[in-house]
Formats: sequence, structure tokens, C-alpha cells
Amino acid sequence: MASSQDAQSSCPGSEEEEVRPATLLDKEAVLKIDPNYHGLDYLADCYTSYTQGPGSTGYVLKKGDEVVGFFSCQLVDAGHTLVTSGGRILEGHRGGGFYGRATKKVFETFRGSGLCNIAMVLNNVNLKNYGDKLLKQYQMVHSRESAAYTVDMDAIRKSDLSKTAADMKGIHQLTSEEELQLLMSVAGDCLFPEGRVLIELKPFRIMEENARFILHGGTHERAILVSGAGTDLSSESPEKYSAKDLLFSCGSYFYNQVGVSYLVDMYATGIADSSEEVQKHLEWHFLRLINTLKPSKAYFHVFFERQLNAEMEALSSVYPNTRSDFPFTKMSVLEMEYKQ
Repeated sequence: MASSQDAQSSCPGSEEEEVRPATLLDKEAVLKIDPNYHGLDYLADCYTSYTQGPGSTGYVLKKGDEVVGFFSCQLVDAGHTLVTSGGRILEGHRGGGFYGRATKKVFETFRGSGLCNIAMVLNNVNLKNYGDKLLKQYQMVHSRESAAYTVDMDAIRKSDLSKTAADMKGIHQLTSEEELQLLMSVAGDCLFPEGRVLIELKPFRIMEENARFILHGGTHERAILVSGAGTDLSSESPEKYSAKDLLFSCGSYFYNQVGVSYLVDMYATGIADSSEEVQKHLEWHFLRLINTLKPSKAYFHVFFERQLNAEMEALSSVYPNTRSDFPFTKMSVLEMEYKQ
């Protein structure tokens, strides 16, 4: 396996350019790199997990003594895929190729390590801006529709809401053992037909080695739910999940300048894609956000195979929310073969 220290070197574009592993002492300088995505930037909360989490190393890009860029790499898929995320470079240093030279320098340190693929996740805006260049090297292998909603926490607090997630019937929160059972079952194959899942803006192949990343790999604790008419939750069998009628959702969150961003990643088979079933999962996650996290302000981000405006509007009478005008409406996973 490659050592992250191997990446500490000058890039070929200029003697003043340097890429090296990031430390916690670099955090303040990294967070000064713009933009902050309307106050929703996740990096302040995720910085430690992006630089010191399982399989993760962060890298800073420097021009002279100034930190002008950052990205994180995480080894997943049993060491066969390197996922890059959190990338950014300071305005005034963009367009000169420094970021590309830096990532290439880091990728080269994995030669002979067994690495097979390099992957990233792009929103529709970045894909429009950089897709022509990236798609010459990368293939689009997975995508999700996305939307962000502003949650009116003041109105919810005034409503004296007494319901909790525990009151939601027909929805089961998976244990670590059950989550692994689901991933390795026939139902899991049907739920994730492309063999991938996108969780908290990171892609993972459906394999046993990734179970720890999917369930426990976030900055904060995740909640993974399933429901479906054909699922026998009392059974001990690994095949207790219905392959024809199953809805899966994962709730994760991070803190930012606004308050809290709560992310819901959803996958469905068959009639579990119904509005009623989807609304039940969304409501469970709303209740977790309201009763457990109790933020002063919050955004609710939903990722699914289709847009969920109707379902979110139906819930707005109890959980007041409005769709934001952010331009991010789709997330795509790009992957390229890493040639040793």
C-alpha cells in the first residue's frame, strides 16, 4: 500500500508548487479557501474524518507558504478504489492546472498497490462546467436526483410536536449485522442493481468489505432504515428482505454555518417506490432531525432515483419546508480505470 508521505513533493508545473498530506494544523488555512456553498459547506465539520478517517488522507496544495487548495482521498472497495472528495482551490489559482497536477502526483504514489479505479462525485453544475474534459478519462457509473429544502424550525418548535421516530410503524432501523445481511442478500442485488450505493456523497461498491464504511464511515452516526410489505423482520434468515418490495434510506448529517444539513439517501424496489412509503421514511428522518439533533436552523437534502417535491410538499403541513433555489439537482459518480 502506498504511503501518503510519498506525495510530499513539488509538482512539475513550478518549483513553488507543493502537495503534501494535510494535518489538523492546516484546517484553519483550508477553511479559508472559497466558496462556502451558501453557508452549507461540510468541510469544517468533516475535516478530521476527511484527513484521518478510515482509509482517508487529506492533501493540501501550496504556492510558496500559502495553502491554496485541498482534497481528500479514501481507499474503499477492499483497497481497489480511491475516492476523491472535498476538492477546492482558491480563486486566483484556478485554471492553471495546479489541482490536476497535484491529484496526479498523489495517484502516482499508489502504483503497485493493487489500486484499480479512481472515483469522484460531481453535482450537475460542476459536471456541466468540467464534464467535457473529465468524461474523456472517466465514465459515469451511477447517478441520483437531488434537492435541498429549507426546514422552518421555528414553526416546528411552536407546533408542540410530540411524535418521535419510535412512533413510526413498519420501519426498521438496521443493526450492523442486519445491514451486512441486506448488502449480501438477493434483495440487496435488486436494491442496488448497479452494484453501487451513494452514501453521504461518497460511492461504495456493494461488498462485505465496505459495510463498515456504509454504516459507520460518516462524520456522525448514520441511521439506516428499511421497510417493505414482503419483509419479515422477525426472521433470522439473511434472505428475510423482500427483493420485490423494499425501501432503503440512510440518514446522515453535518454541521455548517447555517446550522445542520441532514442528508437522506434512498433506494427502492417495486411498490416501495410509492409516495406513501417514501413519505414514511422522510418523516422518520424529519423526526430524528427535530428530536435528536434539535438544530436552530436546518436544511434537508434528499437523494433518490426521482425528484420528491410532491412528497416533501405533502409533509410540509406538519414539517414546514420549502425547496431551496440551489442549482444542484443531480449527483453523478464518475470512475476511471487506474492503470498500474
